[in-house]
Parts: sequence; structure tokens; C-alpha cells
Amino acid sequence: MISPTEYSYVGLSEAEAIAEYGKDGIEVYHREALPLQLALYKANSKIAYMKVITTRSKDDENALKGADEKVLGIHYFGPAADEMIGGFAIGMKLGMTKRDLDSTIGVHPSVSEDLYNLEITKRSGADFRKTDC
Repeated sequence: MISPTEYSYVGLSEAEAIAEYGKDGIEVYHREALPLQLALYKANSKIAYMKVITTRSKDDENALKGADEKVLGIHYFGPAADEMIGGFAIGMKLGMTKRDLDSTIGVHPSVSEDLYNLEITKRSGADFRKTDC
């Protein structure tokens, strides 16, 4: 029997964030990664997908990147989604910024590590698939 991959989120969806802040008023960071616990089997095709939705930085060249990007939503599709999102809900309640998220260290070994320091945005069009550790 194959169990379905879990999905969990906290905060706004991407559509809700666009409705409230406008398409140019948000930034969506995302990544697709192979969960470490599934990486041992080379033919595994299961992946995890995560995204962090923030308000868009007013100064893209700011040395304190992410300091003014308030986290609006965090979405995760992958193993232990329900357990992982619970901790992020506290940060969201306290007004977490992208910089706060980036300055935190993820629990190792877990796919939650990949939520920290997300750099690829949907706006950039860059490949969001993680191919190495």
C-alpha cells in the first residue's frame, strides 16, 4: 500500500496574497527537493514542494534582504507536513519576516531544512529544483 504525500500550510494562499497585496506586492519563494529519508532509493520519484509567500521587498538591493518581507504564508507538500507546519505557525503569529526565517537553522536531517534560505522566486523564472545536498 502506498500512502499519499501530505500537504499542509499556514497563512495565506498565493491567490489570497495576490488578492490582498497585488501580484507586484508579493514574492513567492519556492523549491522542489527530494526528501532525505527517500533519497536512499535512487529510483524514488517522490519529491517535496515548498513555498514561502512574502510581501515584496521595497529595496531589492538592500543589504538586509528580507528584513521588510513579512511572511504571509508557508506551504509544504511532502513527508510529515502536519508536524512541520505547526512550528512555523508560531513564527507567523509573531510576525515572522523572510530574514527571520533565513537566520534560523532547520532540523537536520529533515526536508524542513529546505524551507530556510529559499532563494529562487517564481518571478525569476529560475529552476527551483534542488539537485544536491
